[in-house]
Amino acid sequence: MKSPNGRCNVTKIDYNETRMGGPLIGRLRIDGGRAKTEEREFGEAMAFSPDSRYLAVGEFVGLTDDNAGPHSQVVVFDLELATEYIVHDEYGGLIHHVSWDVEGCLSVTAWRYPDGESEHRDVWRPSR
Repeated sequence: MKSPNGRCNVTKIDYNETRMGGPLIGRLRIDGGRAKTEEREFGEAMAFSPDSRYLAVGEFVGLTDDNAGPHSQVVVFDLELATEYIVHDEYGGLIHHVSWDVEGCLSVTAWRYPDGESEHRDVWRPSR
């Protein structure tokens, strides 16, 4: 996936189902931007901000303490400053989709059993 300005490219590596019918989880390589992704697992939900400075990604953290379900979060990488922000935590659920509006505000769609999908609007915006 290329950034809107064409300077960064995200490559998915070794994406596989965690179990039959489960989501695809794997590693990421980010070329053209600075982000620490080694030894971490990510889902398919990812999106660049309109200005290409930030990359929001659903990260698989592991299973809940009681093994009742997955634990995932949304991490936003500042690709210029090599910093990151955890902007949404879904304990017992999975991140399905992340999207930025034209003003640079991030929204997240998550899924959790038995509630189903939920949308979380305006979860984060960069400080100006």
